[in-house]
Amino acid sequence: MPETEEVFLFDDKKVEELAKNNIVLDPKREVTLTENQKQAILKAWHLDPENPPSIKNLVDLLYPHMELDGRSKQGKAIKEYLLTFSLTPKTNAPPEKKPDHELSHAEQEFIRNNFVSMKPMEMSKHLWGSDISALDKQSMALFTFLKELNYQPAEASDAQYSENDFVPPKTYTKCLNLINQYAYNVIDFHNASEKEKRGVETLIRYLHSPRFIHTINSYENTRHRELFASEFIRTTYDKPDLTADELNLYINLCCDYVLGIMVQREIEMLNETMRDILEDPEKKRHLTDGFSKTISAKMSEYNDCLKRQKDLVKELNGTRAIRLNKQANMSHSILSLVEYWRDEKKRLKMLHVADMKKQLVGEEINKLLSVDSIRCEIFGAVANPENY
Repeated sequence: MPETEEVFLFDDKKVEELAKNNIVLDPKREVTLTENQKQAILKAWHLDPENPPSIKNLVDLLYPHMELDGRSKQGKAIKEYLLTFSLTPKTNAPPEKKPDHELSHAEQEFIRNNFVSMKPMEMSKHLWGSDISALDKQSMALFTFLKELNYQPAEASDAQYSENDFVPPKTYTKCLNLINQYAYNVIDFHNASEKEKRGVETLIRYLHSPRFIHTINSYENTRHRELFASEFIRTTYDKPDLTADELNLYINLCCDYVLGIMVQREIEMLNETMRDILEDPEKKRHLTDGFSKTISAKMSEYNDCLKRQKDLVKELNGTRAIRLNKQANMSHSILSLVEYWRDEKKRLKMLHVADMKKQLVGEEINKLLSVDSIRCEIFGAVANPENY
């Protein structure tokens, strides 16, 4: 067993000498401060009375190789010695706990709209800056709120869609970005009206309709798929009141838009081929009527496509306008009646008119009952009317 000795010196050479002699310092023994240690404590204290050292600093000064803290017996001995001079040393107390961050209504709304598609730290950086960390109060509040929403980490990818398929947006922010991409910044993210917000939220539902997804993903050409999506979004983002039939008509309209572009491109290719043939005498000899008929058929197909587009737009605008006018008239009548009834004078006037009508009805009934012929019809004829 190695020997133990209680040593309270500041001389590193002495500590090294004890270590060579296999003597260790025993921190469990009772501690008695030496005169040199007491003088060292007072000297360290009076170096800066306004900012005196803490117990931990004094322990490290007296016992530099023992790695003790203020709760050790050495630290307690130092503290008791200072109290004899009515000196209260500082303690290494933990920093004051900052109050928890309370999410505002706007922050909660952003988290609700985006937690499906964004990772927690992405939302934190979007809300509070790129220097935010997971240990900050704001991030902790976000994590707590996500637990209340039963948040589950999103899958790495949407298994139901292939790599080139159109994946409909699931959040307000992504859908709004698509609208501003294809309709060129028509909605301000921070100053959107309630009508615009309702339109964005409804468009998410439109884009998740089975027929829309099936139709757009049936296009193998990426440019055709993007054209279909852009035309559909551009024409429906501000129409949150579409019925299922109207929604199908808009899908048909967008299909015709894509078809029109495809046919137009084919006509251009045929015309280029025709010009090459006409410029070459050898090829011109082999020009057949079938080639001309093909161009004519494509032109007819293109014209039919344009006509269908025109008819669909006219039908959609007409039927929707009629339906909206009916709703507006109904709403206007009800709102007008409610506004009129809220005014006390107008309300009393309406009640007075109703009472007058009741009174007029009663007077007319009395007049009818006073007519002798009506009395005869009701009660029967009498022999002597004077006695009636």
